[in-house]
Amino acid sequence: MRVRRSFPLFLVIAAASGCYTSHDGLTAPPRDGGPALDAGMVTIADAAMPRRDAAAARDAGAVVCDGPLPPFEGPTCGRETIECLSDCTTPDCTEGCFAGDPACPRCLNDAVVRCANTMGCQSDWSEFACCAVASGACAGRRGIDLLQCGAPVCPDELERLGACVTEVIDMSPECEAAADEACVR
Repeated sequence: MRVRRSFPLFLVIAAASGCYTSHDGLTAPPRDGGPALDAGMVTIADAAMPRRDAAAARDAGAVVCDGPLPPFEGPTCGRETIECLSDCTTPDCTEGCFAGDPACPRCLNDAVVRCANTMGCQSDWSEFACCAVASGACAGRRGIDLLQCGAPVCPDELERLGACVTEVIDMSPECEAAADEACVR
C-alpha cells in the first residue's frame, strides 16, 4: 500500500517526532570548515614513555558514525497508523496519526533513510551522523536514533540530509514502498 502525501515524508516524520527544531540564529559554535572529526596528528615527545609491543597493529574498524545504518532494532508501525497517514495532508494530521503509535516514526525514518542512502544520500547521512556523534549529544546512541539527539546540534547537516532524502523520495517511489514493507505489521 503506497502512502499518499502532499509534502516530503522525511521532513514530516522528523518534525512530527520532535527530531528537528528550527533556530532563528546561530546556536552552535562555528566550525573551522575542516572535517568534523579531524583533530590532526598528535606528537608525543616523552622519551620516558614505554615502547609498545612489537605485535602488528590492529584495525579498530570503521568510525561508528561513518558507513551504512546498522540493522534496525525496534517496533514497527500499526496498519491503522499507515492508513491514517495515507489520508493526511498537514503536519497536525500526521502528529495525530503518530500519537497512538509513537515508535512508528523511528521505523519509517530508518527505512526511508536506509533506502535513500543506497541511492546517493550515504555521504549526507555520514556527515550528519559524524556531526551528531562528535557533538557529544548522542552518547550511547547509534543508527537512526542519531536523528533525535543530533538534530539540535547539527541542523545544517540534517537539512542537507533531509534535502537529499526528499529528492530521492520524489524521484524514486521505491523508498516509500520499502518503508511500507519494512514497517507495517
